[in-house]
Amino acid sequence: MKGVIIKECSYKDCDLEVFKQENKCIFHCEKTLENGWIIDPLKNGLTGDPHDKYAKYTQQVELFWKEFVGQVSKKNVDTRGFILPYYNTRMVDFEDDIRNLDEIKFRNCVFVDQFIFESENFENPVISFVESSFYGELRLSLSKVKYLGLRNLKFNAPFAISTEEDVKHIEIMAIETMHEEPLIHKVVYCSVDKLEVWHILDSNSSIRISNCKIGELKLSDLNISQIMLVENIIYKIIEIVDILIFGLSLEKNTYATDTNIIFKNIHTDHLMLEENFSNTKKTRFYDIKVLQAFTCEDCDFKNVYFNDVNIELANKRIVRTTFIDAHLNSIEWGGILMR
Repeated sequence: MKGVIIKECSYKDCDLEVFKQENKCIFHCEKTLENGWIIDPLKNGLTGDPHDKYAKYTQQVELFWKEFVGQVSKKNVDTRGFILPYYNTRMVDFEDDIRNLDEIKFRNCVFVDQFIFESENFENPVISFVESSFYGELRLSLSKVKYLGLRNLKFNAPFAISTEEDVKHIEIMAIETMHEEPLIHKVVYCSVDKLEVWHILDSNSSIRISNCKIGELKLSDLNISQIMLVENIIYKIIEIVDILIFGLSLEKNTYATDTNIIFKNIHTDHLMLEENFSNTKKTRFYDIKVLQAFTCEDCDFKNVYFNDVNIELANKRIVRTTFIDAHLNSIEWGGILMR
């Protein structure tokens, strides 16, 4: 229209129209409580239940995701600098659903509120979050996904990942907390061919993997608070390598007969094992050092190899544990209390 000046977003290299009275587009503009992008559901008389699609619903939040799907559908959008509001897959209409996208990729973004994603029967071969910050909860429930990547991310709240169907590959690397309060991130009730957690150097982060069915589990280059592996079924490989940690616990996991199990170069204050290795053929402990507490309960170490294991300084509690046919090649025991 003659006489109308369309102002472009002031963010570098963005040519989109500004949003309302802002000097930036709907993707790059600030999103706060004060300007109505972040909603406190309790102040609005709502429960805050994440399954309530109206918990944090506003018209501009709905508009944001409609515009997002429209832009990503048209071209390869550069998401650098995007500031993303609340998202819940139960909130959006079908045509505005990011699950309609073949690939969901967020790079260099800031998530100012919860991001709750349930893929259900949608096929999204690739979902990745890279070099981004999460101020709210990240919750992912996946199906029909070939690759999920969480790489170089900062968290203000713990994330949770689960799957409804088999996922090919989950990769988690270089995550950190935004504050000094500890966070326990969870991978639960997943069925995944390959799960990798690596290169995390953050003493306030912990990882709990529980009730999962995993083909290959690889944990490496970790300097974090705790790793907890609880009631998983592991079919092919479990490698826990190059770990400096406060606490490592393995409880009631199940291994297939041919599972290749390697624990190597692990230095920890606390090691707790409640495992049955008797059915496995290839279980190795190499270069393990435990400084404060070593606990074994209901363990069977048949055909397990121990090389350069040092528990001399740790308080030891060994209960209902057998070492029949174990290969105790090099262990520094110290004093032992066995029951």
